[in-house]
Amino acid sequence: MTMGVEHMRPSELRFTHNSVSYKFTDGHTLDETFRQLLNDELRIARGEMPPLVAMHYNGHWFVVRGNRRLYLLRKLEEVGKFQTVKVVKREFEETLFNKQFTSQNMGTSIRIRGDPFIEEKLRQCINDWQNSRTRPHSTSSASTRMYGLGGSPNFSTSNYSYSPPPRASPVRSYTPPPRIQPAKQDDSWCVIL
Repeated sequence: MTMGVEHMRPSELRFTHNSVSYKFTDGHTLDETFRQLLNDELRIARGEMPPLVAMHYNGHWFVVRGNRRLYLLRKLEEVGKFQTVKVVKREFEETLFNKQFTSQNMGTSIRIRGDPFIEEKLRQCINDWQNSRTRPHSTSSASTRMYGLGGSPNFSTSNYSYSPPPRASPVRSYTPPPRIQPAKQDDSWCVIL
């Protein structure tokens, strides 16, 4: 039975699973979904992602539906993308909870199966997102700069110039092979008994 819906910080919620797959049941990967959430291509507020479902157990709220989503939402909270998310709170149902609960650390973390590089992929998504936010944005679009206000190409030398990059001269070095000394005709090293 549902107790209500509340907004909670993802970091306040715990995982019930010990591990989850790197793919959602619809085939989308965690990193694809993460990138969409970062870039507002997928919006939780518009209902494009279902709310998490949690149960209270042993003083903590555990997610019984949405452990993969919780994993992504925690990452998004870390970078400041989300403060809170919608959580459907359910009364504790021992059968459902015990079926879901495989965590070996009381739900503090989760392991992702199937993609050993998921953490690196998510870090790259974050770096790309942060870099896109820090780049200066021009008030004119690329097409306006290229085509001007009249809509036809404007390739005058005052607006467009190209200089090829300077060519670096090749570095050539020659190291002569070491000189090999001819063997001496000295038999003093050989002693016959």
